[in-house]
Amino acid sequence: MLITRETLAYNNRGNAKSDLQDYQGAIADYTKAIEINPQLAPAYYNRGLAKYDLKDYQGAIADYSKAIEINPQYADAYYNRGLAKELVRDLKVLVLIGKKHPHWGFKMLLGG
Repeated sequence: MLITRETLAYNNRGNAKSDLQDYQGAIADYTKAIEINPQLAPAYYNRGLAKYDLKDYQGAIADYSKAIEINPQYADAYYNRGLAKELVRDLKVLVLIGKKHPHWGFKMLLGG
């Protein structure tokens, strides 16, 4: 499928909203671009960035993975997916520490 003006417009408007920290609005625009052209890897990547900023790391991972599936050469998607996976892993470790040592775990989380 060709990239149309309409898909570019939604993707670019999503970028503008993301720059203004309107991540929900950005996600809506990226999603619209994806609905029009499901093979638009940058829209998945950009939506992943917005989800990451909202701390929806699992959602970001899914979008980065889809961008990689469409374009296996998408280096930025690999990099950001790795960052998100690392955060998810670190958060899981902190939860486990917090359950075993409730006060100690929170001190670590706060840098104490």
